Amino acid sequence: RLVAMGSLLSPDFVTEGRAVIFSGKPGRGKTHLAIAVAYRAIQNGFDALFTTAAELIEELSAASRDGALRAALARYLRPHVLVVDEVGYLAYGPDAANVLFHVVDARHTRRRAMVFTTNKAPKTWGSVLHDDDLAEAIVDRILDRGRVLKLDGPSIRSRHVPEHELQDDDGAVRVSGKHRSDFPEPTKVNAGGSTAPRVGAGGSTSWTSTQRTGGYMACRHSEKLVAARRKVMSGEGMTYLNHPSGKTFGLFARDFLVDLTLPCRSENA
Repeated sequence: RLVAMGSLLSPDFVTEGRAVIFSGKPGRGKTHLAIAVAYRAIQNGFDALFTTAAELIEELSAASRDGALRAALARYLRPHVLVVDEVGYLAYGPDAANVLFHVVDARHTRRRAMVFTTNKAPKTWGSVLHDDDLAEAIVDRILDRGRVLKLDGPSIRSRHVPEHELQDDDGAVRVSGKHRSDFPEPTKVNAGGSTAPRVGAGGSTSWTSTQRTGGYMACRHSEKLVAARRKVMSGEGMTYLNHPSGKTFGLFARDFLVDLTLPCRSENA
């Protein structure tokens, strides 16, 4: 890693007008590394500009329509290092390849360093820039004194999420719903061994923060729902309760699960 990045962080990267394309899926650190290259260039006494491909293309396309493309190009030609982030992430206008070519060609001629990040293989840039020939010319000029660094591995942003949680839902266990869950959350047992919820003044039922299902906290509901829950907790099995919104609560003696599509919006819902 140090060998691959070392040449990008040296003053020679700027003075020799080199370029690099960081390619990879989201969350692999492409933008982080691109900013690091620009930051080191600034530390070495050069100036740098960071922009997104969408911003660059939109600004230059508007300038081209207004007949002011030459003046608008100066902003992207002046810095010693230009970082163009997220090539291929968004949809661009029909002249995207044309305006981007003006930037890359001029910087290549002037030996100005360039850094690009993308989630698309450079050979497929034609499909997002709407011109295969110009896209090929753009990549060719970038790689004349540049290279492609492909970043792989897990996403930095979601690495804390277990791999199985990112897989397809087919065959996944149930944690809630109208049918019995594979991992029912335990019901809090009150003093005396009762599993029934606590009944407050006026017959309202409060459900503690430990009695959660699917991320929603059960709270005070209508008297009709309270009565239905009491019926379930008394051991009469499962019952359904139609809600005015059209949703249906599936109540269980052990889990008293609720329909996930109807979250508890307030304590007095």
